[in-house]
Amino acid sequence: MKFSFRAYLLKITVLAVTYWGTAQLGLLFSSIENDGGGLWPPAGIALVALLIFGHHLWPGVVLGAFLTHVSTGAAVTFALVIAISSTLEALAGVYLLRHVDFDQMLSRRRDVVSLIFWGAIISPLLGATIGVTGLGLIGLVPWPAYLSVWWTWWLGHALGVLVIAPLGLIWTGRHNSLDRGIFSQGLTNGADGQGRPIPPAGIIASAMDAIITVNETQRIILFNAAAEEVFGCSAAKAIGQSLDRFIPTRFRDAHTHHIQRFGQSGLTNQKMGRLTPLWGLRSNGQEFPIEASISQMEIAGQKLYTTILRDVTDKLQTQQDLLSSEARYRAIVQDQTELICRSTPDQVLTFVNNAYARYFGRLPEELIGQSFLDLIAPENRQFIRTNHANLSPENPMVSNELEEMRADGSRRWLHWTDRGIFDQTGQLVEVQAVGRDITEQKQAQQQIEFQKTLLECELEASPDGILIVSGEREWLYANQRFVDMWGLLPEIVAARSSPVTLAYIRSLLVEPEVVIAGIEYLLEHPAETNRVEIRLKDGRVFDRYSAPIVSAANEYYGRLWIFRDITRERQLEAQLLQSQKMEAIGQLAGGIAHDFNNILVPIIGYVELGMMQLSPNDKLYSDLQRVREAAERAVSLTQQILAFSRKQMLEMRVLDLNGLASEFQQLIQRLIGEDIELQTFLEPALYQVKADKGQIEQVLLNLVVNARDAMPTGGKLSLETANAYLDEAYLKKYTGPQTPGHYAMLAVSDTGNGMDPAIQQQIFEPFFTTKAQGRGTGLGLATVFGIIKQHGGYIWVYSELYKGTTFKIYLPKANETMQTPPTTHPIAGSDYGSETILVVEDEEMVRHLVCETLASHGYKVIEALGPADGLRLAAEQKDIIHLLLTDVIMPNMNGRELYEKMTAFKPDIKVLYMSGYTDNVIVHHGILDEGINFLQKPFTVRMLTRKVKQVLS
Repeated sequence: MKFSFRAYLLKITVLAVTYWGTAQLGLLFSSIENDGGGLWPPAGIALVALLIFGHHLWPGVVLGAFLTHVSTGAAVTFALVIAISSTLEALAGVYLLRHVDFDQMLSRRRDVVSLIFWGAIISPLLGATIGVTGLGLIGLVPWPAYLSVWWTWWLGHALGVLVIAPLGLIWTGRHNSLDRGIFSQGLTNGADGQGRPIPPAGIIASAMDAIITVNETQRIILFNAAAEEVFGCSAAKAIGQSLDRFIPTRFRDAHTHHIQRFGQSGLTNQKMGRLTPLWGLRSNGQEFPIEASISQMEIAGQKLYTTILRDVTDKLQTQQDLLSSEARYRAIVQDQTELICRSTPDQVLTFVNNAYARYFGRLPEELIGQSFLDLIAPENRQFIRTNHANLSPENPMVSNELEEMRADGSRRWLHWTDRGIFDQTGQLVEVQAVGRDITEQKQAQQQIEFQKTLLECELEASPDGILIVSGEREWLYANQRFVDMWGLLPEIVAARSSPVTLAYIRSLLVEPEVVIAGIEYLLEHPAETNRVEIRLKDGRVFDRYSAPIVSAANEYYGRLWIFRDITRERQLEAQLLQSQKMEAIGQLAGGIAHDFNNILVPIIGYVELGMMQLSPNDKLYSDLQRVREAAERAVSLTQQILAFSRKQMLEMRVLDLNGLASEFQQLIQRLIGEDIELQTFLEPALYQVKADKGQIEQVLLNLVVNARDAMPTGGKLSLETANAYLDEAYLKKYTGPQTPGHYAMLAVSDTGNGMDPAIQQQIFEPFFTTKAQGRGTGLGLATVFGIIKQHGGYIWVYSELYKGTTFKIYLPKANETMQTPPTTHPIAGSDYGSETILVVEDEEMVRHLVCETLASHGYKVIEALGPADGLRLAAEQKDIIHLLLTDVIMPNMNGRELYEKMTAFKPDIKVLYMSGYTDNVIVHHGILDEGINFLQKPFTVRMLTRKVKQVLS
């Protein structure tokens, strides 16, 4: 309800008229101008009115008192002094009563005593003293008559309060009961007088926050169960009491004033206590902090105020603990010898430790609020701005070395490590920097560099392998590091011949043809400078740099070759990349592959065994069918996660991408529908690639589905294949580290919505999707990326918004040729057998399922709990065992080690491995070793029996 000046003026007028009317009655009993002394009712009226309706109505008392005495013919000055004194008397009474926890219902003996003492004795005493003294000062009361006039005033006002105030307060109590009835009616109707909804009584009663409703006189008419618990007072005792009972004495006036201003503000609700806690008072006298919101409503013409509050004692304690923690942190930081500071994104200092301030010869308070760029050499300031602008949650740290200026004008070098601090939205809010003086270190480095220039002929001190070859390809010099890095035999070193050295080095390289071709190219082109990375079969990585050696007259002397072992750096880079982008997903993939697949095996297996014993018309058969479908979806999800984390196992064979695309055309047409036109452009002489057909089919399927979804209103979808030669420059520009050479290209293009550059940068991230909720998991392109990378290829995307998108996949050309797989003929009754099989599996449910399934298909099964148990059983029954069926990953001994130990006493035993995890025990880089019999978990009953029969046959 908005503030109404007219309503306020009306209330003042009513109070003034009431005061004047009761004054006429009082004039019958006494007059301030005689010595009689008698009842003065307006004193009680003024106290009750301000106590009940608020002290903001004090102008009504002034006006009523003034009119009363002017109407008797008194001088204006006389009437004005009387009016002011009477008003101050009433206000003093209200103030004193509110500060002694006075209950306007007079329900306690102490309330009656408080009214008599503070309202009827003390406040009239103050009023009489102020009034009579004022009249005396202006000469309207002679000083000899001071005591007589004072006594008349005090006695009349005291009697007025004693008689009138209790009657008014008791009447107000009855009015509060009426307010509660009106509010209950509002709860029943569900709305206030202006149609605003009121929560049902049941909700209010069961609310977790305390809810208290008062009328305009601050009398409680509703007190829910939560309020009873918070204040330790029952609703029966609280209802009818003044809200002041639950407010500490020192805050009561401020609370009353706030309620009055709120009632006049026109607001319907307001929150309090967020910045500065409010305080409540429990029935036992304990004060506690609260947060509250207040709302006002009008029911049946009565204005009511509802407060919803909660005890925030624990919250404030938590805040205090945080402040204490920060204080301890600052104390630790202040004791550091390193320079520590914090600054805003625009380089304004917000904190410096003592070491920082001492270093720059300033006081901490002089530095805080200033830009630290003023302390940095001007030529380095933009560098700092750029570094801070590039900080992100993904790359929150940066290190740099800067030349800075001290107070004495000297320049010093410091090494800084800056860490960005970000809010929940990823915005940079502060930068914390830790620095140390490296001036001496820099000077030492400069001295070392100078010495190295003077001693460049002492190449033996170099940590790199260095070889200098003449224009005739003969060794001119090789340091010991070069010999050690390559493990050169003494006879090779003695030969000092490049051809002999190259012949030996060739056997150590992963890609000898590429490396040797690059060396030959440089030897034939003396002016060329080149740097590449070389990978060795033992896992090491060398950074190879080569440059011509020429004289000042540009005479060619030979070529310098420098080899640096960067294996550790590359390993660290790979680990960092893995930890930043795929750490969590990689761990999940490994866990899913090994554990979740073991869970799925018995689920799928026992469901199928159950279905075999039921009729398809049986309802339980349908239920089991749904369970199997759900398990198959779980298998599909597991395979996707393995794919994008590059941990799935690949069965590589030479593949024709044209044939794959042709086979897929019919399926693609069904997927895209009639609104999308399919076009194919296939290179007739396309390079063959070595790949896992199923995985490449998955890649093609994902790209086609994405293209279809990008063209909801139709368009064109194109499949294209081509041969490509990618040189080193192209690969560095577009793909990063990749091997130059011949590639087969497969492209999928659409004329759909396209993507902006920001989206293109994220499309291969796991769980990133632009599709509506429920339309995509965000795993599709992440899966594609992982599969292609595991194949040694790469994927490239080009897109323009609203024009379309093209995905190009490059797979290395295969050195082998595709062979037609041998035709196999099914064996009658191939699911059954009679051989003896030793099953070794540490997962009990999987082991029981496998044994039960094989036994139901006629096999004799020996069950082993683990590798040690399997070895024992195999030794005891070696003459009857035909096949070892073993898990790959088991405690203490893996499946391959178990098989190798078993062949020591039974060389002819056959083995079938099963696993849900692509450990390198039987695979290399995710590719199955040749000749290995392997069953991927989870598997069906049919897959198990067919694979067992195949291995035994």
